[in-house]
Amino acid sequence: EQFFPSLLGGVVTVEEKRLFQLPTSLAGLGIYDPTETAVHAYKTSKQGTATVSEAIKGVIDFQHEQHLESLTTARKMRTKAKEDDFILKFESIIPSFSPDRQRAL
Repeated sequence: EQFFPSLLGGVVTVEEKRLFQLPTSLAGLGIYDPTETAVHAYKTSKQGTATVSEAIKGVIDFQHEQHLESLTTARKMRTKAKEDDFILKFESIIPSFSPDRQRAL
């Protein structure tokens, strides 16, 4: 609640807070809310380490190449999902700003 006002030295609206949590490529500051990113990071971690987990359980033999492929795939999927999510958030935030501010964004 106090982070952005302290950072910027003034009152920050809810819409501005949401905007600041977007990447800089979408007019944000790239300061992400850890409560939102934690869920995605956990899922990515689970997917990326599935090969290691199965090997530890004795279900499969560990193969380094397969593990690297799992990690790469999980990261790519997370990156794509994050980008899509950011675009949707950006599109939902923009209408809340005045036309002048929308042009600037």
